Amino acid sequence: MIYLLLFWSFFKVGCFSFGGGYAALPLIQQQIVDGNMWMTAKNFADVIALAEITPGPIFINAATFVGMKQAGFAGAVAATLGSITPSCLISLLLAVLYIKFGNLRAVKTVLDYMKPAVIAAIAVFLASLMKVVLVKYGAGAARINYAAVLLTACLLAAGRKYRLSPIQTILAAAVFGFII
Repeated sequence: MIYLLLFWSFFKVGCFSFGGGYAALPLIQQQIVDGNMWMTAKNFADVIALAEITPGPIFINAATFVGMKQAGFAGAVAATLGSITPSCLISLLLAVLYIKFGNLRAVKTVLDYMKPAVIAAIAVFLASLMKVVLVKYGAGAARINYAAVLLTACLLAAGRKYRLSPIQTILAAAVFGFII
């Protein structure tokens, strides 16, 4: 039963996430943390960090990690298949439709209006992720994790000034996070 639930949960996310893996993250969080309560927000943030540093699409990596944590190898397969099935089917259908109707002005207008919604979904997810990462909870109160805030600001500034690659930024964050 857990395999079907993993498949269905990631199938639904795959059906309704537009704009790539990052745009899917709020939907994954809703399924994993809020809906099925398979993990806490903190555990989910850890899964996203692992999915980000692992080669491959973040959405599929996250599905694989969650499936593995919930039901072992078979759970990882079920979640991964659930995550890729909708995009395969939708891509096939859209390719056929785009070939036939892609040069219509209405189609171009709809695609242009979808961009801000995708950006908004990513921004909402990033805000919730930053809350988990930059705030410490303890003794019934929330405190700002100043070390994490400082590390984030320094890495953003260094990444912009020295044009650090994502790999260099991740390695620097790991080193400084370990030191802190």
